[in-house]
Amino acid sequence: MLRTSRIARRHEQVSLQLRDDLAAGRYGQEGRLPSEAQLARQFSVSRPTVARALQSLVEAGLAERRAGSGTFVKPGGVRIDAAPATRVFALLMPDRNVVPNLSPVG
Repeated sequence: MLRTSRIARRHEQVSLQLRDDLAAGRYGQEGRLPSEAQLARQFSVSRPTVARALQSLVEAGLAERRAGSGTFVKPGGVRIDAAPATRVFALLMPDRNVVPNLSPVG
């Protein structure tokens, strides 16, 4: 389902959901994403909207498109955003007498 908590264009909503799916490992480390037609049906949007969402994943380094084969998770692309989120969380609690555990998860 598409997020409804923020006002965004449809391709941004699709892109955000696909980013969540990639981060959750739904398509595996180097898995193939569904076709544009399948994603269009899943999100109830047009194929050009899906194509634009997939292009934003490519531009972010999270996926790669292969002509005639489809769109694939880019190896190592999803793990890039994990470290900054950890650092931001640690910075939110600087005045606590707690030493944050910043060891990698997983």
